[in-house]
Amino acid sequence: MKYLLFIPVFSVLFFSCLIWDNPIPKEKKASFLYSELYDQYQVALDDGDLKKMRKITRDIVWVYLLDSSRKEQVLNLNSKINYNIGIIKTNKLKRARTYAGRKDYISAAIEYKYILDFEPSNKEARTFFKDNKEMLEKLIDSVKDSIRKALDDGNYLKAEQNIERIKIIKPGDVNLPSFSYETEKLKRNQRDEYIKLAKKRFEQNRFDSAIYDARLALKIDPNSYEAQKIIDDATGYIRKQTTVKKNNTLLKEKQKQAEKQKDEADSYYYNALDALKNKQYDDARREIRKCLLITDDQKAQDLSKKIEAEIKKEVDTLMGDAVLNYNSQKYEEALKLFNKILDIDRNNDTALDYKSRIEKRLKALDL
Repeated sequence: MKYLLFIPVFSVLFFSCLIWDNPIPKEKKASFLYSELYDQYQVALDDGDLKKMRKITRDIVWVYLLDSSRKEQVLNLNSKINYNIGIIKTNKLKRARTYAGRKDYISAAIEYKYILDFEPSNKEARTFFKDNKEMLEKLIDSVKDSIRKALDDGNYLKAEQNIERIKIIKPGDVNLPSFSYETEKLKRNQRDEYIKLAKKRFEQNRFDSAIYDARLALKIDPNSYEAQKIIDDATGYIRKQTTVKKNNTLLKEKQKQAEKQKDEADSYYYNALDALKNKQYDDARREIRKCLLITDDQKAQDLSKKIEAEIKKEVDTLMGDAVLNYNSQKYEEALKLFNKILDIDRNNDTALDYKSRIEKRLKALDL
């Protein structure tokens, strides 16, 4: 079946090469043909398809007709294909003899039948069927019995395998249509059971199990729309659940981080509050600034304003006494007060200016 899609495309390509007024150069057509034929040869080689390989040896001549410069390439591929045909044929005959030697005449017949389909005049294969005609009929009847038993047991796989064996050896057997019908009916019933079970699992939100059962149905019937829809829907729900779980995890992590930050901010807040009570203004300002880097809630802002107000009040009181001592030329007393101001407000420009002046005057007086 895999070659059926290739045949119409290949035929159209040959036709276009001969009569169409196609602007594609013949050399490119030849290159495309060669690539296609080579790919088909690889598939046929993997499958051991002698008839397809022989067809390729006939078709490859078109490559030479389109581009004569590829003559050697065509001959080499043709030679390679014929060589492998000989190898495969020899191996199949060898396997057929081995099966016959083991009294496995059904398997031997399958191998010989393959040879006859490829080479109807093959003497060895013809002799085998002639000499074993009656025995093969009896064996085919036993295979039919196996098919009936497999159908009764609901084992459509075994039934299919044995049907294929009869199709190869005796494709015109009158029982084949009936066997095939019963097997297909059994397969449909099994498929429907899997789909029914998959739907039940889906309704129970057991999406992994639903997908598993639906895939079993698809294995029986690859074209089942119902089975594929269950897989698609279940996969969608699993993805949605995964996304929800992921978002919930992220939300919990954010909440945890927020709680941690709140605890840290509260710690800085109460440190600032204690420092303010102890008139450790510089520490209070430092701690409340750390708090405000984490949160700017009203409570922290109010404490920050209170600290600044207390600092201003304390600085203003000290500043008045300090300036008074400075004007009275009590420089050492004034210096102590300005230093106290700087302990509270280290960047106070007025205190820094007075301190600098006092230090210069004290230095001059020492001299």
